[in-house]
Amino acid sequence: MRFSVLLLCLALVVPATAQNAQNCEPADSTRTILEQLQHPENLHLSAAERQNLKLELLRKAISAAPSDIFLHEAYQNALLAGRDYNRNALIVEYEQLLAMHPHDPVFLYLAARAQSGGRSKEAIANLEQAIALAPDFAQPQLQLALIGSSNAFKDSAGVKLHLTRFVALCPASLQTVPNLRWSDDKELLKCEAARLRTNIEARADSEAVSAYPILWQFEAALERSDHQAENLARMRADVDRLFGPKYTRNAAWLDAIQSTIRIDGAPKDAAHKASLEIAALYPDSDAALNVEYGSALAGHELPANATPAQIAENRRWKWNALLPLLRKWPNVEWLAFQEAYAVIDDHSASPEEVKGVMNLFLNAARQDPNGEPTMPPAPIIIAQRIIERGGPYESVPDLTTAGFVETDRLLAANDLYGRGDAALAKQRSTVYLYGYLPLIEADLQLGRISNAGEALAQAETRLQIIRPPEGASSQEKNGFGSLAAPYWFLHGEYAEKEGRKIDALVDYRNALSLYPPRRPNPDRRAEVMASAERLWKELGGTTQGWTDWSAQSSLAGFYAGSGGAEAWSKLADSSPDLILTDAMGNHWNPRDLAKKTTFITMWASWCAPCLAELPYLEKLYQQFKSRDDIAILAFDVDDDPAAMNKALQKVQVSIPSIAARDFAYSIVPEMATPANWIITPGKTEMFLEDGNSLDDWLKNAAAAIEKAAKR
Repeated sequence: MRFSVLLLCLALVVPATAQNAQNCEPADSTRTILEQLQHPENLHLSAAERQNLKLELLRKAISAAPSDIFLHEAYQNALLAGRDYNRNALIVEYEQLLAMHPHDPVFLYLAARAQSGGRSKEAIANLEQAIALAPDFAQPQLQLALIGSSNAFKDSAGVKLHLTRFVALCPASLQTVPNLRWSDDKELLKCEAARLRTNIEARADSEAVSAYPILWQFEAALERSDHQAENLARMRADVDRLFGPKYTRNAAWLDAIQSTIRIDGAPKDAAHKASLEIAALYPDSDAALNVEYGSALAGHELPANATPAQIAENRRWKWNALLPLLRKWPNVEWLAFQEAYAVIDDHSASPEEVKGVMNLFLNAARQDPNGEPTMPPAPIIIAQRIIERGGPYESVPDLTTAGFVETDRLLAANDLYGRGDAALAKQRSTVYLYGYLPLIEADLQLGRISNAGEALAQAETRLQIIRPPEGASSQEKNGFGSLAAPYWFLHGEYAEKEGRKIDALVDYRNALSLYPPRRPNPDRRAEVMASAERLWKELGGTTQGWTDWSAQSSLAGFYAGSGGAEAWSKLADSSPDLILTDAMGNHWNPRDLAKKTTFITMWASWCAPCLAELPYLEKLYQQFKSRDDIAILAFDVDDDPAAMNKALQKVQVSIPSIAARDFAYSIVPEMATPANWIITPGKTEMFLEDGNSLDDWLKNAAAAIEKAAKR
């Protein structure tokens, strides 16, 4: 059946041309080099040293074969290392090569590949020129398809045209357009999935192994999340095949098997088994470190009913258990991040112990700057945790400086993402604010008042850049408030340090009015309220005056939010005319919902895990739709309500989904999507599911709803 599908797909392409082996598959000597690049890296070396080893190998190979496109592609990938901060240097290098070979299709293609993401319009022009000079040159066709699949240059017809031409020229290739899994062109996706499966199963090299995760994504995208049994069976057979003796145990092999961790219903022991094999073969690899990390922490899981004393003891034990591991692997940022987080959690650790771990963490961040690519970057997260812990404040400035460096590296411009300069500046300013807040507080605590003033000025500039426009969604407004409120609190503390008490009172009141609805994690709004009330009284204000001001001020966000009672009633009081209309035309009155147990799923059309969850939400809705005491609702937080309806049609579900961007976070806190909440008249709580599959999610969600309804 699969072979007949492939024949049908090939019948749709342009008339096939004789395959050009020069640009469809690497030569044997080149493939040998590419296989060497898949050796697991030695993590005892710095990231720069590991990168240089790859670059030296490739430069030597390119000097012997200067027109080999596969060696050049590997060189470009190694230089970029998955990040865009080296893009400009790469463009300069390949434009210089193009200047020496101005009419050579190979160098036109290579320059365009370097330019893609930096100067993509020029890349398109160079690719079109390469095709005009060499119509049988396949790689420019694929690169044009890749550009056409991006956000900024989205061209579905162009993707189909150029991918079809590439396949006609290189039908046995394993290269494709990964973003095709999001395409509405299911026929094209089906053809590519069939082609990849046929080609993959005939090979055992690293390129074939690396293509398995893309194949699994393509096959999964062709069916709803609740219709994946056949795909899962194929994937399990693939994994069993990959554990066979003909497959080389290397980085590509491990990455392919570890990708199953993210697949609902996949075998959960495969990734661990693969890590053990790689660790045994490569004792300096990330897999070996992971095995040691798991062994170091094994057998010390806290019980569900752990006492405060047990928790405190476990925290001290954890960072002491990880410390020898970090000293053995000092160049690994993710390990250093875990150690830093652990020592900060241990409030019995001395300032000297914490500072010692921070020095190790900063060294790892310098040696392995892409090792923990979080946003905000790991050093800024650790700086904020030190503030929450109460010191040692001396470590914060170096941490925030390291965080700013990582921010600039992680947020390098890429014109394929559809983010203009203004959007990128806004994102960068948001992350910088996360760093300035702990820096300002550390300076204040250390008595560095002038430094705190300079940092406040920098933070204010960033705050103005991210200020939401009129008509912004509640999510965007709350995101701004979550940064602006602590900024004004620190501004008030700075004013107090300078003896400007009236200014400080105004700053504190600014902070109180900006706090968004409460989140599950604690914040400092109670501390701000206490500072404002204290200063009010110091300045001669009366208790009655304070009460009068509080009663008339807009503090709904200050008092509202997660864990509170009567969430629906509060929404009805603040918006008495609000009636919610779902995608099926049903109307929902918040006052009626206030009497029910409500299960809410927060989702968005761009969120892949959300779309996978929707068919199971539909099953949950069908299970409870006849109950008068229970309501199942989906809150869509897309900026454009039309995106919600399009996504519902694409997934083919019928659920009560409400365009809720303007009020959702007045009911529940701002959280990552998908997030699930159970609201009763007396409580608002998050539903957290630790199961291994969406079937587990469905079963446990139903049980949680029943339990909440009986309270």
